[in-house]
Amino acid sequence: MSKPQALKSLFALIVLLVIGSLVYFGVSGHHTATFQLGDLPADLHTAKVADNPLKQAKGLSGISLASLKEDGMLFTYNTATVQNYWMKDMEFNLDFIWLKDGHIVKIDKNIPAPVAGAAVATVTSSPLAVNQVLELPAGKADKYGYFIGQDLHIILDGAK
Repeated sequence: MSKPQALKSLFALIVLLVIGSLVYFGVSGHHTATFQLGDLPADLHTAKVADNPLKQAKGLSGISLASLKEDGMLFTYNTATVQNYWMKDMEFNLDFIWLKDGHIVKIDKNIPAPVAGAAVATVTSSPLAVNQVLELPAGKADKYGYFIGQDLHIILDGAK
C-alpha cells in the first residue's frame, strides 16, 4: 500500500471512530426530564438529562446561568454508587440534590464555582450509593422547598 493510500485509510478509520463514538455515547443532544414534589403546576420543573459518560463528564460546565433553559441537570446512573462531583469550569454556584430512586438522601447547597486561577475546583460527594443527582443553580433547593427524606417524582422524556 502506498503512503497516500495508507493516509486515506487512516483518515477513514479516524472518521469512523469519531462517528461511532458520537452514536455510542449519544452526543446528539440532551433530552429532558420533569420533576416535582407536589401536584401543583408550580411544583413542575425541567432538567437536562446526563445519562452517559460524556454528558456526565461535561455536566453544566461552561454553561452560563443566563443560557440555561431548563431548571438544572439530572444525572442518571444504571447502578447506584457513591458519586463524587467537582465544579470544574462551572460559571455559577450549584445546589446538589443526591437521590436514590427519586428519594432525597442529601442536599449540598451553594457549592461555589471555581475562582479564576484556583488550582483545584470544589469537590462534593454523595453520603451513600445514589443513582440520580440533580444539579440546580444555587438557591433553587430552598426556593423549591426541598429537604432530605422527600421523594421527587421524575419523568424522563425518553428521547436520546
